Amino acid sequence: MTVFSRRSELDGAVEELTARGLQVVVLDAGSWSTGPEVHRGIAVALDFPAYYGRNLDALNDCLSDVVAREYGWQPSAAGLALVFLGFDRFAAALPDFAPALMDIFVTQARGAAEAGATMALLLQSDDRELGSDSMGAPRAVGL
Repeated sequence: MTVFSRRSELDGAVEELTARGLQVVVLDAGSWSTGPEVHRGIAVALDFPAYYGRNLDALNDCLSDVVAREYGWQPSAAGLALVFLGFDRFAAALPDFAPALMDIFVTQARGAAEAGATMALLLQSDDRELGSDSMGAPRAVGL
């Protein structure tokens, strides 16, 4: 997981990942202020099935299916890059939910790597303090 405070650096990273064949999915995390909004945004972006339970356990289960390439990304893609825009606003609105959410995504990204797949996590934040301790020790870029 990488945190970007400069939009130009995030855009450059997205360009590079796209050139490497990764499918890029952009999530407007800055617009999320409730749990249901988070679950709805992720479910739509990753084409979760109708039975998705809209809770963190169900999210973990569905992300396991995404890692297994059952849905959520194109079969021809070399990997999946998830871009969370406005993550600082989301983290401020839901300070307990945001770290729990990222813990699930980081765990699934590690599982993808162990299976030989790529799931990249890119967080955009206008808050230069967002980072190491708050979100599972991401690397901060553009500080």
